[in-house]
Parts: sequence; structure tokens; C-alpha cells
Amino acid sequence: LEAIEYYRTALRLNPSLVPAYANLALALSLANKSKEAVAVAEQGIKIARSTGQKAAADQIEEWLSHYPTELRSGVNTADPSESQVPTR
Repeated sequence: LEAIEYYRTALRLNPSLVPAYANLALALSLANKSKEAVAVAEQGIKIARSTGQKAAADQIEEWLSHYPTELRSGVNTADPSESQVPTR
């Protein structure tokens, strides 16, 4: 999908662009790349929380909650103190 490359480019140019993480995760999911989609979503949550974008983080978490637990890293994404990455 072209969208995947566009969102990756957007994130290279602006790594704190939270909507791009959400949209990239969705595009990866649609391309049957679930593991990568989950990783991107988790990264988006971390960035959103570290930049004070709580609503965006909550939206990505809601989307991520539909994925099986075994695909997720186990990081407590709801805890903003864990910060170290869909809004449309």
C-alpha cells in the first residue's frame, strides 16, 4: 500500500505526529502486518502520552485493545510514566 510509505515518510519528517502512527498502524493492519501494526500503535501511544495528547493516546489504545494480547509487547501503555511510540 502506498499509504504505508506516506505515513512512514511523515513520521521520518515529524516523529511526534501522532495521527500518522495511528494511520500507519491501520494501514499495516489492512495489509495483514498485524505484528508491525501493534508495534507502531504502541509507539504512537507512548509519543502521544509523552507529548500530552491524552485523547489521541486513548483512541489508539481503544483500537489496540481489539488485538490479541499475545501480539502486544506487554508494555503498560495506559501508564504515562512508562514513556520511552487511531486518530484520523
